[in-house]
Parts: sequence; structure tokens; C-alpha cells
Amino acid sequence: MGLLLTIFFCIRNYIRAKAKRLNAGKWAFLTFLAVIAGWFAGCMIVVTILLTRYPELIAMVNEPGTGPSEIAPAISERMNPFVAELFLLFCGLGGYLFVRHQLIRKPAAAGGDENGPAEI
Repeated sequence: MGLLLTIFFCIRNYIRAKAKRLNAGKWAFLTFLAVIAGWFAGCMIVVTILLTRYPELIAMVNEPGTGPSEIAPAISERMNPFVAELFLLFCGLGGYLFVRHQLIRKPAAAGGDENGPAEI
């Protein structure tokens, strides 16, 4: 789901940049980076909330010999993965909206046909 939304966001800003006669590939790449940065920020928030709310997870992670096979079930029983994924999608949406705002504020490139840039 997240990958499809990322592709959709990149395509939307690509089309917007192309309509303004800007470097569309650059804006699509910036959108990709902003969505990934939003996901990363959301991940840090989720992990911070999880470790603050359940301090026994910190002790479990710090134990020698504890692997992902023991940690993953402990996390999944304390947290609803659907809610976390939904939160991360909204954080990625924030990255897209940031780049979209920057793109909308940017003036259209000079030159082109007599009709001017297409409105989106």
C-alpha cells in the first residue's frame, strides 16, 4: 500500500512539474525522498511511543542472545500494526504535501506555447 501511494505521489508531482515546464524528474525524485523522510520520521515517533509506553521492551532488546524471533511477537502483541501503518502513511503524505506546496509556489519556466502552462 505504501509503495503504491509513493508511486502515485511521484506521478502527481511529475505531472504538475511537467505542466509548469520544470524538471519533472527532479520533482518526482524530491517527492520520493520527502515521502521516505516522512516515513522515517513517523517510524521514529512510533518507536519512541512504543518504547516509552512499554519499558520492558528495552530490557528485552538489551538482553544478550535475544533475537528478532523473540522481539517481534512481543512488539506485535503490544501494538496494532494497522494503526502504525496508517500513521506512517499519513507521515508520508505530509512529505508529499510539502513538496507539492514548494512546486505550486514555484513560478512556471519561461518559454513555451502561446496558451501558457496548463492548470492542475
